[in-house]
Amino acid sequence: MGLSLTDYYKMTYGQYQAACEGYKFRLDRSENIQRQIAWIILKGYADPNDLPRDHKEFWPLSIDGIKAGKPARKRGKRLTEAQFRAFLERER
Repeated sequence: MGLSLTDYYKMTYGQYQAACEGYKFRLDRSENIQRQIAWIILKGYADPNDLPRDHKEFWPLSIDGIKAGKPARKRGKRLTEAQFRAFLERER
């Protein structure tokens, strides 16, 4: 990842996790570029009847199903007003 040992030990867990995600994103992006180049070369030389439909079918990657942006947060079931009051009473 390009970190010195000192930087690694000074990182908090959140910083380490963010660095790992960024590193994985960079690797996935470079693999996506390689896939696109291979797809262009393949389209030029292969029989059109034998080709897969698109580059995602030709070379599946882990990032294919992921949309750009923040992931959606999963929300739990909301408490009713009575359940919330009962919870507050138990906590006292």
